[in-house]
This record gives sequence, structure tokens and C-alpha cells, in this order.
Amino acid sequence: MFKITIYKLFFIFIILQSSMLAQFGQNKVQYKDFTWYYIQTDHFDIYFSMKGSALAEFTAKAAEDALVLIQHSFNYKINNRIVIIIYNSTNDFQETNVTD
Repeated sequence: MFKITIYKLFFIFIILQSSMLAQFGQNKVQYKDFTWYYIQTDHFDIYFSMKGSALAEFTAKAAEDALVLIQHSFNYKINNRIVIIIYNSTNDFQETNVTD
């Protein structure tokens, strides 16, 4: 009888855990449409939405400066362009489905 109770508890635990996990990680809801623009530097493609051009320009300069420092410090060269996506706010980030 004790083994039956353990099996029942284990079964209930598995069912509850799987139902809780099923609620998270579902498709993100997109509340508004974004119009994406981009700028290119020597090594980066930086995507931004409306009113984000100043932040994208800052990101472009900071990314290129950081890459030069990394290349000199670690003797490392990149082979492909790097994509950076800039959001104007946390809410904008939460509302998009650019990545999984």
C-alpha cells in the first residue's frame, strides 16, 4: 500500500509540473507593428525602430570601439557580420518576436 501512495504522488507531481511548464514559453503576443531601420558599420548591422536612431548611433560607435579592443587584447578576428537589435524600452522588447 505504501508503494501505491508513492506512485500516486509521483504521478500527480509529474502531471502538475508538466501543466505548469506548458503555460510558460508560449508564443509572444505582438501588440504593435514595428518598422525596422538599420545602419551598417564595418563589422555590425544594427537594427532599430522609430525614434531609436540616436541610440543606434551610440551603439555603433561603442560596438566598433569594443571590437577593436577585443581584437587587440585577444588577437581575435571575426569572420562574419554581427547583428545587434536595439529596442527603445523593455516593453518594446517584450512585445516583439524577432527571436525565440
